[in-house]
Amino acid sequence: MNTTTVAGIVPFLSPSASPEESAWEFWIQAFLDHALKERRYSPCTARNYGTALTDFRRWLAARGGQIKGPHGIVFNDARHYVRERLQPLAGRSVIGRRTLGMNATALRLFLAFLQAAEQVKVNPFAGLVTPKFVARLPRWLTVDQCFRLLKAPAQYHTQGQLITPAAAFMISRDTLALEVLWGGGLRISELLGMTWGDIDWDSGVVLVTGKGSKERICPLGAAAMDALKAHRKAWAGPAGHLSPVFTTTAARRSPRMDARGFQVRFKRYLRTASLPTDLTPHSLRHSFATHLLDDGADLRTVQILLGHASIITTAIYCHISIARMQESHRLAHPRA
Repeated sequence: MNTTTVAGIVPFLSPSASPEESAWEFWIQAFLDHALKERRYSPCTARNYGTALTDFRRWLAARGGQIKGPHGIVFNDARHYVRERLQPLAGRSVIGRRTLGMNATALRLFLAFLQAAEQVKVNPFAGLVTPKFVARLPRWLTVDQCFRLLKAPAQYHTQGQLITPAAAFMISRDTLALEVLWGGGLRISELLGMTWGDIDWDSGVVLVTGKGSKERICPLGAAAMDALKAHRKAWAGPAGHLSPVFTTTAARRSPRMDARGFQVRFKRYLRTASLPTDLTPHSLRHSFATHLLDDGADLRTVQILLGHASIITTAIYCHISIARMQESHRLAHPRA
């Protein structure tokens, strides 16, 4: 990501900014640039970290009446920030424990970056204990719910009316997106980053770029591959290897579909299928892992398919399956 994009995460201050504000601006943008280019964090993570640093800077200003430069942060600042953001004083806003933990991580990494740059001697956020939060199990859909969701684009765009070419394109594209998300366990960023050249038509796999720009091979399954072939034949025949699979229109040089637009349509399809509207496209990735484990796949295989760096991350899906088994036992066993 270039410097302009990094600057967009944390807006530039006015020319009349104080030296302390200018120092914050300079070092936050330097840190985010380092996170994106050197640490290879995703743009979403960098954006969240930028928001966390801005929140801390504003908290300092509200607490002391003047923005303190990053060089002046002390341990008491870190401790009071964690305490007061959980228990707001004098009408100050509160944030959730999960968000606070992410903010503390961003600040710890930011201060470590300043240490490496020899701008500060100590890291007040190193070793700081943040409140624990209860880990929530991922939201997932049953197999029947997934099938209902796959039918939703056609149901939504038809609704007893004549299907226009634009509607037919959206039915094909969005049904394909749902098939690939469920059939391959992809993240939405991986889905929208696909090009036609990433697909190996003979073996039925796709090369995707995940977190940290790591590449992995994902089998998609027969249904998703059939949907890809049908969509390309109908709407993307002349597209080259570098052309995106998911575009906004059927035009040859149509821009790539963006995540926000797809998420909005996803909510519409949930309503059409009478499914909970608090589900997200990522729920299909959770469903992919849960259904594989339920049908006997081993945890290590699921870890590779999902692209998890640690098997501990994948192990949470075992809890989902165990919970389902316990519920089935409770409902079905005469002595449960």
